[in-house]
Amino acid sequence: SRGGWRTRRASASATATRAAVKVRRANESDVAAVANILSGAALEMASPPPLSSLKSYARLACAAAPEDELALVAELPDDELASTSGPDVVGVVGVVGVLFDRELKPHEMRLDPSTAYVTNLAVSPRCRRRGAGLSLLRAAEDAARDAGFETVACRVEETNVAARAMYDGLGYDAHEPARIGKFRRLMAALYAGAGAAHFYDAVIGSGTLLKMAGAPAFAAMSETQRAAVVLWCAAGPAALASERLGGKTAAVVGLAFYGAVEVGLAAMCAKYYGASGGDAATGAVCVQAVVFVCYQLLAPRQAAGMLTIARKL
Repeated sequence: SRGGWRTRRASASATATRAAVKVRRANESDVAAVANILSGAALEMASPPPLSSLKSYARLACAAAPEDELALVAELPDDELASTSGPDVVGVVGVVGVLFDRELKPHEMRLDPSTAYVTNLAVSPRCRRRGAGLSLLRAAEDAARDAGFETVACRVEETNVAARAMYDGLGYDAHEPARIGKFRRLMAALYAGAGAAHFYDAVIGSGTLLKMAGAPAFAAMSETQRAAVVLWCAAGPAALASERLGGKTAAVVGLAFYGAVEVGLAAMCAKYYGASGGDAATGAVCVQAVVFVCYQLLAPRQAAGMLTIARKL
């Protein structure tokens, strides 16, 4: 049909345009074009940086050592730009940066040594939807892979629907530093060990911890009290199972459940067994507070309205 012919023609044109995009390393002659593109992308910011600052940034990025930082630009041939008029349209239509050196990355993006940071992906407004952004991102990923990195990460505005759709389509998802996962695995293992030790002491052994909390021996407890002790002991291994068998959410839930059970039982001891129970409650709360603070210190600080996403190479 006539409409189908138009659709096929548009699709073929878009494919040809993507194929025409050329990505290369930026050089000194690209500074003005790069600064103009970044300036256009920054117009939506509350306080956009002045063009002079962007030119200084572009000049440094273009001159950086490639093992530390790489600035890439996208070009379209003159015939592809013929239908687009305006003083801001030149051969260079897009830019992206890839940071390899840890010291060059923003603090919140110093995720782990195997992750490169893709930043400042921008395309001239009049040249969008021509494949330049996708070509730049693919080139940045290739550069990171060639440099020995296993993952690429970037930040995207939560409200930037178009950018998020592009990243989603390429397999990017929410990312966190490897150290957070290691911390969860460590705490799950420690909680499992603590649960086993508590079971041996409270149910099989002399019940030292129960005595310290002012509670009766396990054999002298009511059925409800015994069930509470068993739950306390089982919460640790359950946290480990959640971490090993489930995903991130399951691991966090398992650790939080253990902490809630321990603090809750310690609070009950404080209520029913006086000073000894109060000491147990204080100790339990302090332990969980330390765990929470450590988790927060290890987590990256995110700017408001920004998401950190990443993709394995």
